[in-house]
Amino acid sequence: CLAISKDRTFAVSGQMGKKPRAVVWDTSDGSQLGILGGNKVHQREVSCVAINAEGDKIAMVGEDDNHSVSLWTKGKGGWNKKDGCKHQLCKGNKNKTLFITFTGDKARGLCTGGVKFVAFWDTQAKKLAKPKNGTAGKGGGNKNQPFICAAGVDGSVYTGAADGNIMTWSCSAAKMTKVTKAHAKACDAIAYNGS
Repeated sequence: CLAISKDRTFAVSGQMGKKPRAVVWDTSDGSQLGILGGNKVHQREVSCVAINAEGDKIAMVGEDDNHSVSLWTKGKGGWNKKDGCKHQLCKGNKNKTLFITFTGDKARGLCTGGVKFVAFWDTQAKKLAKPKNGTAGKGGGNKNQPFICAAGVDGSVYTGAADGNIMTWSCSAAKMTKVTKAHAKACDAIAYNGS
């Protein structure tokens, strides 16, 4: 997995292994800016990564049985522990997690989703805690399917689903508000270009 910062100055990639980590890279020369994770953070793999719009937070999902979520805050000097980089860790969903995205919402600033779930995380709390599960709301839509990809935009999240639909979610309400028929088959990727 890979995520690139909004200003395109750095990227983060996830690794596989007994003590998987994420590596933060300088995009101009390919040098390492930091290594996140390792011992007692994630197991098997870092399967999803995301960078917030401000470029000072990185979120990751592990492939452990609980698909744990970690949220990293950049230190004064950069992305290493010696720079003061800190993280929070919380159990995620037992179902396979297929995406993580920052939402732009002040209260529920992070969203994860995957097989039969979408969940919204409070990123303002002192400690990352169990998320609020998304509900179908008035938007309808089949929630019993994989939500494959997502993009967060100004307090809303747009998810691509296995049935080809794009669902719009309100982060503050943690509810699906709209379903748009987009493709005949699965929507595998979705992006927001910032304009």
